[in-house]
Amino acid sequence: MSQTIELNIEIAEELPVGTQVADLVADAGLDGSGRDELQFDVISGSFYQYFAIGGDAASGASGHLLVVNRVLDREAICYHRSVMA
Repeated sequence: MSQTIELNIEIAEELPVGTQVADLVADAGLDGSGRDELQFDVISGSFYQYFAIGGDAASGASGHLLVVNRVLDREAICYHRSVMA
């Protein structure tokens, strides 16, 4: 049986590359026992890959941590938008 879980994660600006921002297995309420096949999609409307899914050897996490892949800077990301009054 396939199940879809949507996670909404708030991420602060200007975190260093490599910063862990979510443990996708834990945040989805799964036990991480390996009994389930997990697939993750990071959906973004940008040319740049701001996030990556990886693991952390120190904690034993294997391929389910969401980490910063490129520094987020709202002014740089939204440079083409203008506010009209």
